Amino acid sequence: MADSGQEKTERATPKRLDDARKKGQVPRSIELSMAAVCIAASAAIYALGRGTAGQFAELMRGSLSLTAYEAVGDDVIWPALTDAGGQAILLILPILGATFLAALAAPLAIGGWNFSSQALMPKFSKLNPLTGLGRIFSARGSVELGKGIAKVVVIGLIATVLLKGLTSQMLGLSSEPLNSAIGHSAALAGYSLLVLSCGLVAIAAVDVPFQLWQHSKELRMTREEVREEYKESEGSPETRGRIREAQKALARGRMMQEIPTADVIVTNPTHFAVAL
Repeated sequence: MADSGQEKTERATPKRLDDARKKGQVPRSIELSMAAVCIAASAAIYALGRGTAGQFAELMRGSLSLTAYEAVGDDVIWPALTDAGGQAILLILPILGATFLAALAAPLAIGGWNFSSQALMPKFSKLNPLTGLGRIFSARGSVELGKGIAKVVVIGLIATVLLKGLTSQMLGLSSEPLNSAIGHSAALAGYSLLVLSCGLVAIAAVDVPFQLWQHSKELRMTREEVREEYKESEGSPETRGRIREAQKALARGRMMQEIPTADVIVTNPTHFAVAL
């Protein structure tokens, strides 16, 4: 059994990494996933915002143009609402699609996709309040707190600079025609979200190496654990010796069976004989 007092100085073996993956233990960066989703959504809004906002305005105008008689009649209002809802879903579908693809692609950058049934099993140890407090005040908890503070500071600074630069454009929206103001507002919203998302990218760029290092550290092994794993996979020296002796005996048996079929036997009285 591995000595629990030993320091874990050895890198994880492929077997240990594979076992950890089966348990759902893979490196993950929430910051990277959040940054990818925000960038995809904001880029889609920025690219499609003007057209989508204008189409939404036309859709609302058509939905609200029903007469009083049509608005109270079930045979008119429900089909109108159903049609408007379907068109609204189609309008936002590209934005939702970009967000969904980003959420799927982000794990590929760190850890890859991993589906583990063991990770879905409930762990009652997490219900222990003392264990929860230990996680909060652990080194990882301190890092998460630091990341939270960093996000507030970075996003706050970017938002301040952004508002100062866009103030004149936002104030000018009131003097634009309605359709133009709606499209311009959507473009400004997409641009603002895209710039703010860049702050999340900066935080993710720091978080990803940390998560990789933390995962590697958690899976480190003691030298005794490495030796025990080698014995389990390769067998003990005594077992390997017995296997080699059995293989030699089997080979000698096959050679003795083939001697009667040989045409000539060349012998060395001291060391060996060769049957041809």
